[in-house]
Amino acid sequence: MMTLGYGLFVNFPANRSWPRLILYQGIAGLGIGPLFQAPLIALQSKINPRDIGTATATFGFVRNLGTSISVVVGQVVFQNKVNSHSAAIQQIVGPQLAPLLSGANAGANAQTIRGLPTAERIGIQGILTDSLKYVWVMYVCFSAAGLVCGFFITKQTLNKSHEETKTGLAAEEENRKRVAAEKAAGMMSKDIEMR
Repeated sequence: MMTLGYGLFVNFPANRSWPRLILYQGIAGLGIGPLFQAPLIALQSKINPRDIGTATATFGFVRNLGTSISVVVGQVVFQNKVNSHSAAIQQIVGPQLAPLLSGANAGANAQTIRGLPTAERIGIQGILTDSLKYVWVMYVCFSAAGLVCGFFITKQTLNKSHEETKTGLAAEEENRKRVAAEKAAGMMSKDIEMR
């Protein structure tokens, strides 16, 4: 659903179309929504209970890092595509306003675009819409890659018995002792094997 929704975003017109905005975002939202909690539950079901805190924090960090990188990459694609239309932008609005509507400034000057005469505004909106299409295509590719990766996820049956896990400093000290004992037992078995 997310891949389909992002694919439909490519079809956004330059002028506002409320039915498309609502429908396309609804479809994409139905695909994005389940991706918030389900991966975390799947991650937590596959790891040792004593490592859940670490895994959850790492999961949040990786998700936030991925989101940040995605925003930056999307902005770079958008800016590069707008820059490729710089001659057309200058022809539409002239050399005075062209720098305000090109590159890094393109998305930040919505008020300038609204203040343009109708013919110029439609031309600039068309260029910006065309540039955004490449961003949506990129996100469709990322989403499709994730969809393909999803087919390689194996089935995991959740444990039906309740296991109480201690947390806090006392539990960490017990875990540290347990890990040290496991390492010592492993070293002893290797030492016995070597003899």
